[in-house]
Amino acid sequence: MHNYVLKFEDKQRPFKDGHGIPLGRMVELLAVLVKAVGATDAKDLVLKDVLHESYGLNLATPDATIHHNLKVIHANISQNKLKGFSDAQMNYARKLKAIIGDQLSLEAYDPQDNERYSVTQFDLPVLPKYYFELGDVYGILTSIGSPNLTEKAKSVIRITGFAHNVEVTAEQEMELLPYFKKAKLIFSIRKRIDAATKEIKGTVLEDFKLSNPRSFAEMAAELKAAQPDGLFNEIENTAEYFHKLRASNE
Repeated sequence: MHNYVLKFEDKQRPFKDGHGIPLGRMVELLAVLVKAVGATDAKDLVLKDVLHESYGLNLATPDATIHHNLKVIHANISQNKLKGFSDAQMNYARKLKAIIGDQLSLEAYDPQDNERYSVTQFDLPVLPKYYFELGDVYGILTSIGSPNLTEKAKSVIRITGFAHNVEVTAEQEMELLPYFKKAKLIFSIRKRIDAATKEIKGTVLEDFKLSNPRSFAEMAAELKAAQPDGLFNEIENTAEYFHKLRASNE
């Protein structure tokens, strides 16, 4: 079993007589730490005990990788090296920074060695407010046009199964009109996503195409015309049959 200690201190005021870290915030910190170190089972990382007269959380893990991750995460935070952090690790860093504030400090260490990392104030990387994703949406065009009649108003469309307006150009609007409420299309959509909340804040149509250029009814009609007495009567060689059928439609 591997141990790792997170010891919080207030250099200006000792933790006593009602002065301390709220329990709810400490629970939140430990919850995000579990994800940050890659623990997937309840037994992967546990609180073994609390050091006497301090906020010294003695953590225990049977997993050498998780123990290593505890060391690396706190070493990087102490050196203000957070740019390579995953989302889970960055979430832990945010929670830790909120607890430390301007007054507290954290000493993180393995009781069995001499590697100790002191964490006081540190900077979180400045992330872009938005990022973009490109993906396909499959559905029927149910609405098209501008929500108002002003000259500079943007045209938008609505698609079944997609809960957002999609911005289109005037040219795209004209190209889409013949398919309004008629055919299923594949829409290639660029999404603008809030980096903090992961919410979609805007969408733009990049391209679209018919999900199937010919409808099932059209293909059935072609088969019927080719074999009016029955589609599958007297088929001896399937490959040869479809070769002749394709040739008859060319």
